[in-house]
Amino acid sequence: MTDQARPIRSARMEQDLAYNIARLTQLAHANMSNVLAGLQIDATPEQWEIIQCLAEYPDGLTSSDLALCTRKDRTTISRILTGMFHHDFVDKVYRTQDKRSYLLRLTENSRRKLMLYYQAQETALPEIFRALSNAEQEFLLALAQKCRRAAGDL
Repeated sequence: MTDQARPIRSARMEQDLAYNIARLTQLAHANMSNVLAGLQIDATPEQWEIIQCLAEYPDGLTSSDLALCTRKDRTTISRILTGMFHHDFVDKVYRTQDKRSYLLRLTENSRRKLMLYYQAQETALPEIFRALSNAEQEFLLALAQKCRRAAGDL
Protein backbone atom coordinates (compact mmCIF):
# COMPACT_ATOMS: atom_id res chain seq x y z
CA MET A 1 0.00 0.00 0.00
CA THR A 2 1.26 3.48 -0.88
CA ASP A 3 0.64 6.85 0.67
CA GLN A 4 -0.51 8.26 -2.68
CA ALA A 5 -4.15 9.07 -2.99
CA ARG A 6 -5.83 6.81 -5.48
CA PRO A 7 -9.38 6.94 -6.71
CA ILE A 8 -11.62 4.27 -5.33
CA ARG A 9 -14.37 3.47 -7.80
CA SER A 10 -16.83 0.70 -8.25
CA ALA A 11 -16.41 -0.94 -11.65
CA ARG A 12 -20.09 -1.89 -11.55
CA MET A 13 -21.16 1.73 -10.95
CA GLU A 14 -18.91 2.98 -13.76
CA GLN A 15 -20.88 0.76 -16.16
CA ASP A 16 -24.30 1.74 -14.77
CA LEU A 17 -26.17 4.12 -17.09
CA ALA A 18 -28.28 5.77 -14.36
CA TYR A 19 -25.19 6.38 -12.21
CA ASN A 20 -23.31 7.92 -15.15
CA ILE A 21 -26.23 10.21 -16.02
CA ALA A 22 -26.53 11.30 -12.38
CA ARG A 23 -22.78 11.91 -12.19
CA LEU A 24 -22.83 13.88 -15.45
CA THR A 25 -25.62 16.01 -13.99
CA GLN A 26 -23.48 16.73 -10.91
CA LEU A 27 -20.53 17.70 -13.09
CA ALA A 28 -22.66 19.94 -15.32
CA HIS A 29 -24.19 21.61 -12.23
CA ALA A 30 -20.74 22.31 -10.75
CA ASN A 31 -19.50 23.61 -14.10
CA MET A 32 -22.51 25.92 -14.43
CA SER A 33 -21.80 27.31 -10.95
CA ASN A 34 -18.19 27.99 -11.99
CA VAL A 35 -19.23 29.63 -15.26
CA LEU A 36 -21.68 31.94 -13.49
CA ALA A 37 -19.07 32.83 -10.86
CA GLY A 38 -16.49 33.48 -13.58
CA LEU A 39 -18.88 35.94 -15.21
CA GLN A 40 -19.46 37.53 -11.78
CA ILE A 41 -23.11 36.48 -11.89
CA ASP A 42 -24.03 35.79 -8.28
CA ALA A 43 -26.82 33.33 -9.09
CA THR A 44 -27.12 29.64 -8.39
CA PRO A 45 -27.89 27.26 -11.27
CA GLU A 46 -31.42 26.93 -9.86
CA GLN A 47 -31.88 30.72 -9.88
CA TRP A 48 -30.40 30.84 -13.37
CA GLU A 49 -33.01 28.33 -14.54
CA ILE A 50 -35.74 30.66 -13.30
CA ILE A 51 -34.07 33.65 -14.98
CA GLN A 52 -34.02 31.76 -18.27
CA CYS A 53 -37.70 30.79 -17.96
CA LEU A 54 -38.74 34.35 -17.17
CA ALA A 55 -36.65 35.65 -20.08
CA GLU A 56 -38.93 33.72 -22.44
CA TYR A 57 -42.02 35.34 -20.91
CA PRO A 58 -41.33 39.09 -20.72
CA ASP A 59 -44.90 39.82 -19.57
CA GLY A 60 -44.22 37.70 -16.50
CA LEU A 61 -45.34 34.43 -14.99
CA THR A 62 -47.18 33.47 -11.84
CA SER A 63 -45.24 31.35 -9.38
CA SER A 64 -47.46 28.41 -10.41
CA ASP A 65 -46.56 28.94 -14.07
CA LEU A 66 -42.91 29.23 -13.09
CA ALA A 67 -43.17 25.90 -11.25
CA LEU A 68 -44.53 24.32 -14.43
CA CYS A 69 -41.84 25.94 -16.59
CA THR A 70 -39.00 24.69 -14.36
CA ARG A 71 -40.70 21.41 -13.36
CA LYS A 72 -40.17 22.24 -9.69
CA ASP A 73 -42.81 22.28 -6.96
CA ARG A 74 -44.20 25.59 -5.74
CA THR A 75 -42.51 25.28 -2.33
CA THR A 76 -39.10 24.99 -4.01
CA ILE A 77 -39.91 27.92 -6.30
CA SER A 78 -40.90 30.02 -3.29
CA ARG A 79 -37.61 29.18 -1.54
CA ILE A 80 -35.54 30.03 -4.63
CA LEU A 81 -37.47 33.27 -5.23
CA THR A 82 -36.70 34.52 -1.71
CA GLY A 83 -33.01 34.72 -2.60
CA MET A 84 -33.79 36.14 -6.02
CA PHE A 85 -35.75 39.07 -4.55
CA HIS A 86 -32.82 39.72 -2.21
CA HIS A 87 -30.35 39.83 -5.15
CA ASP A 88 -32.63 42.00 -7.31
CA PHE A 89 -33.17 39.29 -9.94
CA VAL A 90 -36.99 39.36 -10.02
CA ASP A 91 -39.81 41.79 -9.32
CA LYS A 92 -43.41 41.29 -8.36
CA VAL A 93 -45.80 43.13 -10.65
CA TYR A 94 -49.25 43.26 -9.10
CA ARG A 95 -52.18 42.79 -11.45
CA THR A 96 -54.54 45.72 -11.85
CA GLN A 97 -57.69 43.58 -11.68
CA ASP A 98 -56.67 41.74 -8.50
CA LYS A 99 -54.07 43.33 -6.20
CA ARG A 100 -53.60 40.02 -4.36
CA SER A 101 -52.29 38.41 -7.53
CA TYR A 102 -48.95 39.21 -9.13
CA LEU A 103 -46.64 38.21 -11.93
CA LEU A 104 -42.92 37.64 -11.62
CA ARG A 105 -40.68 39.48 -14.06
CA LEU A 106 -36.97 39.89 -14.55
CA THR A 107 -35.34 43.03 -13.24
CA GLU A 108 -33.03 45.11 -15.39
CA ASN A 109 -30.19 43.60 -13.32
CA SER A 110 -31.17 40.09 -14.48
CA ARG A 111 -31.53 41.19 -18.09
CA ARG A 112 -27.98 42.61 -18.06
CA LYS A 113 -26.59 39.40 -16.56
CA LEU A 114 -28.51 37.34 -19.09
CA MET A 115 -26.99 39.32 -21.97
CA LEU A 116 -23.53 38.89 -20.43
CA TYR A 117 -24.10 35.15 -20.23
CA TYR A 118 -25.37 34.89 -23.81
CA GLN A 119 -22.35 36.84 -25.07
CA ALA A 120 -20.03 34.42 -23.27
CA GLN A 121 -22.00 31.29 -24.15
CA GLU A 122 -19.38 29.91 -26.52
CA THR A 123 -16.79 29.81 -23.77
CA ALA A 124 -19.38 28.86 -21.18
CA LEU A 125 -20.03 25.48 -22.78
CA PRO A 126 -19.17 22.94 -20.10
CA GLU A 127 -15.83 21.26 -20.70
CA ILE A 128 -17.52 17.88 -20.46
CA PHE A 129 -19.47 18.69 -23.62
CA ARG A 130 -16.53 20.21 -25.50
CA ALA A 131 -15.24 16.66 -25.95
CA LEU A 132 -18.26 16.04 -28.23
CA SER A 133 -18.67 17.25 -31.78
CA ASN A 134 -21.72 19.39 -32.60
CA ALA A 135 -23.39 16.33 -34.12
CA GLU A 136 -22.68 14.28 -30.97
CA GLN A 137 -24.06 17.08 -28.76
CA GLU A 138 -27.24 17.20 -30.85
CA PHE A 139 -27.52 13.40 -30.66
CA LEU A 140 -27.01 13.40 -26.89
CA LEU A 141 -29.68 16.09 -26.53
CA ALA A 142 -32.07 14.05 -28.71
CA LEU A 143 -31.43 10.94 -26.58
CA ALA A 144 -31.98 12.89 -23.34
CA GLN A 145 -35.23 14.34 -24.69
CA LYS A 146 -36.37 10.89 -25.83
CA CYS A 147 -35.79 9.53 -22.32
CA ARG A 148 -37.63 12.50 -20.80
CA ARG A 149 -40.59 11.92 -23.14
CA ALA A 150 -40.65 8.25 -22.13
CA ALA A 151 -40.72 9.35 -18.49
CA GLY A 152 -43.60 11.78 -19.21
CA ASP A 153 -41.44 14.85 -18.56
CA LEU A 154 -41.73 16.38 -22.06
